[in-house]
Amino acid sequence: MSQWKLIRARGWDGAIPTEDPDGRWLHLIIDSDSSANVLKRSVLEDLSDRIEEIPQQEGIEAVIVSSAKESHFIAGADVSSIGSAQDRDQVIDLCRMAQDLFGTLSNLQVPSICVIRGTCLGGGLELALGCSARIGVDCPPTRIGFPEVNLGIIPGFGGTVRTTQLLGLRGAFDWILRAHRLPAPIALRKGLLDAVVPVEGFRTLSLQLIEKMLEDDLRAVQARRKKRRKGFVNSLLDGTGIGRALTSRVALKNVRHKTMGNMPAPESAIAVARFSASHDAISSFKKEAAEVATLALGPVCRHLVSIFQDSEVIRRGAPLDPQGVWPSNRNLLILGAGIMGSGVATVAIEKGIPVRLRDISEDALDSGLKAIGKAIATKRKRNRISDHQQSEILSRLGHGTDLAGVSHCGGVLEAVVERLDVKRAVLAEIGAHLPEDAIFATNTSALSVTAIQHDSPVAERVVGLHFFNPVTR
Repeated sequence: MSQWKLIRARGWDGAIPTEDPDGRWLHLIIDSDSSANVLKRSVLEDLSDRIEEIPQQEGIEAVIVSSAKESHFIAGADVSSIGSAQDRDQVIDLCRMAQDLFGTLSNLQVPSICVIRGTCLGGGLELALGCSARIGVDCPPTRIGFPEVNLGIIPGFGGTVRTTQLLGLRGAFDWILRAHRLPAPIALRKGLLDAVVPVEGFRTLSLQLIEKMLEDDLRAVQARRKKRRKGFVNSLLDGTGIGRALTSRVALKNVRHKTMGNMPAPESAIAVARFSASHDAISSFKKEAAEVATLALGPVCRHLVSIFQDSEVIRRGAPLDPQGVWPSNRNLLILGAGIMGSGVATVAIEKGIPVRLRDISEDALDSGLKAIGKAIATKRKRNRISDHQQSEILSRLGHGTDLAGVSHCGGVLEAVVERLDVKRAVLAEIGAHLPEDAIFATNTSALSVTAIQHDSPVAERVVGLHFFNPVTR
């Protein structure tokens, strides 16, 4: 049995023992000093230095790429750098750097085999695609996929091109457009992995499997990949211009049906994949990088990245600073004091947002105010807040049956009865007084936002904002 030789990126922590420093296999272990491996520029540069050393290693017959983290292989690229990018050339340069790096890995004179345990997303999967073969570990933390379209971009470190080369257009569209995060067995079935081992004893099993793969020069792996691409349908759809055009047209139609043309990233992914299916790798990688630059500097990507970052803050338990997202001197006007309206009002005042709750029914308004008071009192009873905090939270709540203060509100949320005529009437009433910088959010769960905003003079500021019931949970 061959042993592992160790090479680590400069400046990275993590002591992974090597049983035999003179082994035939070189083990490239990714282990950052944070909880998850993230492909920042500095990490890519360090990784490039290490990969460039590989050809100088004598007696090496294979390179094994893995992570020292138990729950993460590589979580992806640095999202903050995507959201803060200011220069098109800078984005292109980063993408081309990563593409070239993973290309160097794939063009080594010896096979490179990736063992994936834990999260392998975005840039991590793109690195894995640069390897000759990929082995997944079947355990709950292992999730594999391309989440990029949810951030308003596409895989730009070579992932769009390499996935198309590996799986064809339909396979690439399935992975990239749907933003799958799939466990190892399903990733194997869908063609991105070449083998899967159970988590119990995975190191030994991986070694044995790698030994077997190398014995026949990965011919069995290549044969399985070719078998997936065989058949008349695959040959027609991927091997002919008409087939590629038809496949891309159907994918584009489905995307536009779902996004109404408001999400450019999926359309860019289709364009790059189709281009790469009939062009050489160099020009395809250039187009991929150029598309990423265009998307990264656009408003959709900026907004989606901001939403993602705020969601991560909340997921980690750190509350958002309401002063950063809502002006302290302007109310949120909530229309309808029923279960949904009072629930949203409760959450809003807890988060520091001043609220004016309005309902045309005095009885409904009274019931809503009692529900809010009870919810806050329950938190005080359970010692989640102090007496002072309870008073402070409730001081943010105003109420009435009229539209007092609507012309100075920061935004409106309607939670009235689920009837199109009623919601349109409410919009017509409010729209005449709505400040120019305020939005009107409808909490509809079934009605069309387009139908609600139809013919409204403020239609461009009408959005759908759905809360699940009960809101306070």
